[in-house]
Amino acid sequence: MKTVDLPLMGFTPLSEDINTDYLKRIGEADIRLFYLVCDLPWLKQPGLDVESLDRRLGELQSAVPGAQVILRVNLHPPLSWLENNPDELVRLSNGEFLKLKFISCYYREKNVPFYSLVSEKWRQDAGEELEKLMKLVSKMPNGGSVIGYFFAAGSTGEWGYGIADGFHGGETFDYSIAFRKHFINWLKRKYISSDKLRQAWRMPDIDFESISIPPLETRSGHYAFNRNYENFLSNDDEIKKGKCPYAIGGFINPDTAMPGFDFLLAWQEGIAESIEYFGKIVKKHSDGKMLTGAFHGEIYQAGNRKVLLPSSAIDFLASPGNYWNRCPGEITSVRPAVNSYFLHNKAFIMEDDTRTHLAAPDIRERFKTMSLEDSLTQLKRDFGRNLCEGLHGWWFDMFIPARLSELSSHSGKSLASGGRWWYDDPDILGLFKKQQSIARNAILHDRSGISSVAVIMDEGSALFSSINYYEKIFYYWRGSELARLGAPIDFYYQDDLGNPDMPDYKLYIFINTFVLNSQDRERISRKVKRGNCTVLWLYAPGVCNPDADKRFSAENISELTGIKMRLENSLIDPVFYLIDSKNPIVNGTAAKLHGCPNRPVLITSSGNITDKPFANEQMPNFYPDEKNCEILGRFKTNNEAALVCRDFPQWRSIYCGTLLAGSELLRSIARSAKCHIVCDSDDFIFINKSFLTVHAASDGLKKFSFPFPCHPRELYSGRDFGTNVSSLELEMKRGETKMFQF
Repeated sequence: MKTVDLPLMGFTPLSEDINTDYLKRIGEADIRLFYLVCDLPWLKQPGLDVESLDRRLGELQSAVPGAQVILRVNLHPPLSWLENNPDELVRLSNGEFLKLKFISCYYREKNVPFYSLVSEKWRQDAGEELEKLMKLVSKMPNGGSVIGYFFAAGSTGEWGYGIADGFHGGETFDYSIAFRKHFINWLKRKYISSDKLRQAWRMPDIDFESISIPPLETRSGHYAFNRNYENFLSNDDEIKKGKCPYAIGGFINPDTAMPGFDFLLAWQEGIAESIEYFGKIVKKHSDGKMLTGAFHGEIYQAGNRKVLLPSSAIDFLASPGNYWNRCPGEITSVRPAVNSYFLHNKAFIMEDDTRTHLAAPDIRERFKTMSLEDSLTQLKRDFGRNLCEGLHGWWFDMFIPARLSELSSHSGKSLASGGRWWYDDPDILGLFKKQQSIARNAILHDRSGISSVAVIMDEGSALFSSINYYEKIFYYWRGSELARLGAPIDFYYQDDLGNPDMPDYKLYIFINTFVLNSQDRERISRKVKRGNCTVLWLYAPGVCNPDADKRFSAENISELTGIKMRLENSLIDPVFYLIDSKNPIVNGTAAKLHGCPNRPVLITSSGNITDKPFANEQMPNFYPDEKNCEILGRFKTNNEAALVCRDFPQWRSIYCGTLLAGSELLRSIARSAKCHIVCDSDDFIFINKSFLTVHAASDGLKKFSFPFPCHPRELYSGRDFGTNVSSLELEMKRGETKMFQF
């Protein structure tokens, strides 16, 4: 369970230039937690400096008496620091500095060198400034309203570089002195001795002090098959022909390119270490009283599970949801493995930057949110997801007043032009007030989870594999197919399968667990290969075992799944069809193709709707031996087995040879595993022991089967549906949201 005591919903304005009358109206909607942006003392940007913070805290207390504040602290250094510390700045492979326009309106410098997010010098200097800020805040008349610090760094404050990490203008990075120093220290912690490093990298003459930044070629597998990187990879054709020595299709070759894999791991874990560094400063200076958090949540941010979740210096992490398909009739899917956060007593906060009809025309059009009705139903959907899934959130009003509009634009269009404060509408504010009442009441009820399905993911594997695979799983499949399962789902990092506090589940779905060492495999076997569990393995589970003599092999998959495999290093379109089978695993789903996107996708960065959101390529491929399993599906391109199952005395193993399995198939597998299905009409549901939220994906009659007899009452209308109810039928329109309390 989470130990962080926060209101369910807070409020964040993008601009510091916010009308105090609007703040008052937000307060009248019973919102009492505000995330206010401020600079460290060294930066002195007008409106964000320490003097302005003193004034803004006072204005907030006048508008919303008793309001609590978490400061969103910009850790960016001033220009003078950048000029005086060239060794701490990101360098490209040609030796030049990486220069970008920071797209966050909180750092208003253009075309400036980028500080390394793993720089020890930056950590130390920014840390001293953070201590100064805390001392100054403690002396402010309204400083007592501050209950925590939220760390922001990098472009947009989200601890990244704001572009394709590792690429800029045809060059790669980071070749800075700061990063090389971090990389060497990271390698020393991982390998301990030069002998172990040489063995891992299979380079007999390497030692720590002679290490240089690995060339791009050693990361080829990570960038393969992705349209955004084709122009950067000179060996992309070689990869697809199986002739690249550093990649095995969409994977890094662990025999020849471990330096590249370690580079990516060190990059991401180093950023997490910086976040922890600042958390320790706040905890020490406040005697542990102040809350601490930062943006972090993407699966490829490999320091989440390894560094931040075990750390006592961090209380919560946050991120916005997926931006694909954000519109009425779809959902904003969560990015990280949030149930692992709860195991480690961490809260997760959704940045609910939910667009409304009050936004600028360009935003409304891209997010298909044109009316008050569109706005209200999505605000209900996102609030209901948070309450039902144990999350927190903040409503993020990203309106930029006209005088600051040049600081924030999209495709040359101002994000202010024609718009206004996103939530400053009587109906929206009335909804917020109703939701705050629901949230207060919810505290009195059992909101524990009731899921019998656990999805298992792995941080390091996201860096070992192609970004194309990441997009398929986490941008498309998680929000478009898995979210339509019709049953509650919990999400964990595979590292937590050995945690004694992790519940048991009936169905485990392993989605990107490509790299599993021997200890990982033992932990998995102890947890899932018992108790009549069903395990669904998606494409290439455990294909890499760093501890094995043959690190990358079909045998590694066979050992994990119990299904004998063979490897073919060829490129295919991984579409497969289900064969006619009486097996309940595929019963009723035989007509549908899988292994490809079956639904159109709204790309909100452009507003375009596409049937082909990514290159649907897969390589290498792993085909089951048909003698020791039942064949349930075959690839369309070559008729090889694509979906198979094998029963063992205490568990069932199902292998799917692609990353994409449709909602109907997933639902059928869940039913065969004896999981309770709440809704089977491809609508979006969030449910716990006391609440259910439904967001309709289509028009029509919806049928809900409750896991226990209950007394359902729809909270927005007040409609009562009777007592001792086990099922419910309801007509709904696409995009409509209902929320029930049992």
